[in-house]
Amino acid sequence: MDCGGQSDRQIYHGPVTNDDPPNSPFGYVFAVADRPFCCWEHDHIDRTLAYLRGIDADYFESIAVMLAQHLEADESLAASMALRATYQQGIEALLSLLGAMVQAPSSVQSWIAKCSPADLPEVTRRLAAGTPLLTQEGRRSVTFEELSERVFHCAWRDDEARDATIQHFSGLWRRFANDFLDGTARAEYNAIKHGNRVSPGGFTMALGIEHSFGVPPPAEEMRAVGGSRYGSTFYEPEAVGASSRHFRSRRVSVNWSADAMVHRLRLVSMSISNIVAAVQTELQVDPRTLQFTRPIEGAAFTDAWRPEAMVNESNMDLIVRISPEDERSPAELVAILEQRAEDLPDRFEQTAEGRYAGRRLFKASTSRSTAAPG
Repeated sequence: MDCGGQSDRQIYHGPVTNDDPPNSPFGYVFAVADRPFCCWEHDHIDRTLAYLRGIDADYFESIAVMLAQHLEADESLAASMALRATYQQGIEALLSLLGAMVQAPSSVQSWIAKCSPADLPEVTRRLAAGTPLLTQEGRRSVTFEELSERVFHCAWRDDEARDATIQHFSGLWRRFANDFLDGTARAEYNAIKHGNRVSPGGFTMALGIEHSFGVPPPAEEMRAVGGSRYGSTFYEPEAVGASSRHFRSRRVSVNWSADAMVHRLRLVSMSISNIVAAVQTELQVDPRTLQFTRPIEGAAFTDAWRPEAMVNESNMDLIVRISPEDERSPAELVAILEQRAEDLPDRFEQTAEGRYAGRRLFKASTSRSTAAPG
């Protein structure tokens, strides 16, 4: 790659005839994961550069700084939840830019617009594993290590710390990818986004020895093994049979460090800024007019993940099992709901157990009530 810029040889010009108007659009062929597209425009490069220049790379760090000021106030839990959501949003934005850089660097905005919720995890998994992707150079393997080399190709070329910088950022992006692909973290993010599906605040786990079976030991004998003020509790569907229509609502609690979210968001903003600058150099922008940034101390890359003395996750809950004969088909479930129209007159009649006369619930032929971890 020439740091003075390179011509875009990957734009496909549609069939040209003598009848074509002089300003006919160009077709830019690209893929999102394995889904092919062709974007038609008169000015792909100009639009892409305008899009890149409009990205506020400092956005996520600015939000983190503002929210950090409220972590010691009465609204600290609300601020921590906003930090957590912003972090997930930030790594999603960062990984989207990396995916576009790999598959459609001349039309970044088009790739992002066509990237579906299922596409980004797939692209991220392939980058993490080095599994081939359709690129502007054919189908080939691309890794975070190669991307970091590409991003910093024109930066700090005579600096002895340049190799370490490349390694730090590739490792950082791999950690971001792991966080993005973590199923529990994604479920928590979805719960936070919907507003009323999460309870803010972490938990502390303590252990003690029972003197009698089933009788908790005194509080003074319990020993804390870890906890955090910050975290969340939410409910996640979990299949209990062969059909996804039969499930239980498992309670999941997670702990995390609000301060770590602040540090990670700074690194997210720094990464976005560097990626945006790198793509511009590939579109013939003079790198001397652009800015690449990195932490002054390399320890910043590890400090943001420095472990705290806490338990990160708990999904202990009652065991729920059903037998095959309990699995009603979709048609049977609809019939149960429609039948309830005939039960309306006595819908308030309750049994001694407080159930609506058995007309609203049916008992599984097998069940368990023992607490156990998931």
